[in-house]
Amino acid sequence: MRIFTATIPKQTSRHRKQRWETPSAGSIIPISICVLLLLFAATPTTAQIVAGDAHGFVGQEVQLPLRLQSGVDTGATLTIEGAFQLSNPTVFFPERFAVPAGDTTLATRLTKLTDSTFTFALTIRTGTATPRIAGDTIFRLAGEALAGNDSVCVVTFSTLRLNGGELGAATGTLTTTSIGTPRPYVRFAMLEQNYPNPVLRFTPTTWAYRIDKDSPVKLILYTDTGEEYITLDQGFVKAGIHLITFTPGYDVSVGVYWARLVTNSGEAYKPMHVLR
Repeated sequence: MRIFTATIPKQTSRHRKQRWETPSAGSIIPISICVLLLLFAATPTTAQIVAGDAHGFVGQEVQLPLRLQSGVDTGATLTIEGAFQLSNPTVFFPERFAVPAGDTTLATRLTKLTDSTFTFALTIRTGTATPRIAGDTIFRLAGEALAGNDSVCVVTFSTLRLNGGELGAATGTLTTTSIGTPRPYVRFAMLEQNYPNPVLRFTPTTWAYRIDKDSPVKLILYTDTGEEYITLDQGFVKAGIHLITFTPGYDVSVGVYWARLVTNSGEAYKPMHVLR
């Protein structure tokens, strides 16, 4: 009987050893770089928004453009929300949003928190004619150019979101020019403290207020718990200084109330104290 034996060549053993040994540091680096590149390529980039600059004449509308740094398909629905702050609210009074021709505004909200701070939300549908390319204006913040103590207002947008995704911050600059002789032109509603205050029941008390633009006017009284007590509707009022008088009766509880003046030039608040 013949017995056959086989000898594994040394070269094969060496190859087997090289197959299972740990790679050297020099071979790890190229692999790691490739993995990182793949991860960065797979990570979605954050969309960016850029605010342009605008110039307007006092008493006229001025529009600050905002542009996306990425393209938008035709017929797309976009919801943009966030906040913005005015460096000088005596120069610019925000009133509305404007969209490019062919686009449709589906919903809009512009809320004034203070004289210089606003929050907003805007939902639009882009037109079907041509898609928006990178750098195209997606919407404009429109308002009235005012002549206050200066002629420059920086608008800083923050906490911006597009369809739920975060956007980078944006800053734009508005400048105004007076036509003819410069004049004070401040777009604010002003409410003076009522007199007398504190006020007794069945005693009239009067507020003075000023608006520099024709406007519907309401004075709403709230309890100290925030419940609406009464609305004193003044109708459509001409620009200027006006008075509102109110006489609390026995149905008015003793305590602190808040008077809220509501106009299209903004809102103002004052406390009112009612005594027995």
